[in-house]
Amino acid sequence: MLKYFTYPAMFSPHTILLLALCCTLSSCDRRANDDSALKEERREAVLKQHAAYEKELLEATEREEEIKAQQREINREFKDAQAKHAAEKAAEAKAATKALLEMEAKERKAARKSITHKKFSSITLRDGSRYQDVEIIKVSDSGITITHLNGARGIDFEQLPYSLQLACKYVSPTAN
Repeated sequence: MLKYFTYPAMFSPHTILLLALCCTLSSCDRRANDDSALKEERREAVLKQHAAYEKELLEATEREEEIKAQQREINREFKDAQAKHAAEKAAEAKAATKALLEMEAKERKAARKSITHKKFSSITLRDGSRYQDVEIIKVSDSGITITHLNGARGIDFEQLPYSLQLACKYVSPTAN
């Protein structure tokens, strides 16, 4: 009997089957451990990738907020620039209007000065009145003063003939 235990080739088929089963089970345990480790590695990789995506998303959100803030600032600056430009244009228009009015006033003053002491043989007013040997002695903002064959008289610009209105640079208030 001692010879059965010392000689390895003499194992019974059950023993061999048992040995094979043990080897298979131990390899399954090793494979299960390997699968578990692989699953853990994959899980960690997925978690790292997820964390990277979350970080990237957070950075993208922060960049988007910065861009929105910059856009709001640009819009505000644009509106300020528009308002400033409009104010400058209004000031330019006001200055141009003032300069034009001053120029017209100077022209009107020069024209009225040049017509003062001018003599006419006769003048017919718009209301039909006729004056002989007329001399314009004064031109004011409201009208002219003349001397004529029978005396002196003040005449409103509206009553003057159109040619004298133009010579005095008169502009009717209803023309505006």
